[in-house]
Amino acid sequence: MPAKNYYVVLGVSPGESPAGIRAAYHELACRMHSDVAPAAGVSHAVEINEAYEVLSDPIRRRSHDRERGVDERGVIWPIVDGPVSLLGQPEETHPSFDAFRQRYLRNFTGRDVPKAERVESLTLDVTLSPTEAFHGCTVPVGVPVFGTCRECGGTGEIFPFRCTECRGSGMAERERTLYVHVPPGVHSGAVLEAPLELFAIQNLYIRVLISISDAE
Repeated sequence: MPAKNYYVVLGVSPGESPAGIRAAYHELACRMHSDVAPAAGVSHAVEINEAYEVLSDPIRRRSHDRERGVDERGVIWPIVDGPVSLLGQPEETHPSFDAFRQRYLRNFTGRDVPKAERVESLTLDVTLSPTEAFHGCTVPVGVPVFGTCRECGGTGEIFPFRCTECRGSGMAERERTLYVHVPPGVHSGAVLEAPLELFAIQNLYIRVLISISDAE
């Protein structure tokens, strides 16, 4: 079983500073106790605390980095240009992008959720250079996260006008980044999978389909 990637758990880059790791942890901890997103469960809280304990300790973090494949020089895999948008390939979405978006939004609204809804995959196509594939890299994926609009409190209006911040929807959108690690020596056609539960998305996970370009 592969070692956990605590950078993925906290949603930060492998090169993130201690201050950035601390800020990400506090943000996630606050969200776990707020009504912005559905409760992610006790196991997720434990995992977040575990990730922070490891990454906030320099010695344990170095050990974790070695497990994740950082080389003997302490060099961390570079981050490829991005991020790749989770919702950026609508033409590849089946049965339709509108149907997918409604499925996606149900994670945040909790409305009209089918009783028999299963977890499905969303495939993202990512093209790497031969160098990135040979040495390994990190692919940032932009994940839209929706929460209650702070301006109107989710009502969609600031009496007597429609809320301009959320355009009357009551939901505010912002983007978080999921970092998907690509191990050294990956081949074209390889598929990497990553859960989205960290972002309170329960009915989808992503599959990153790797292809390698012919030239640098």
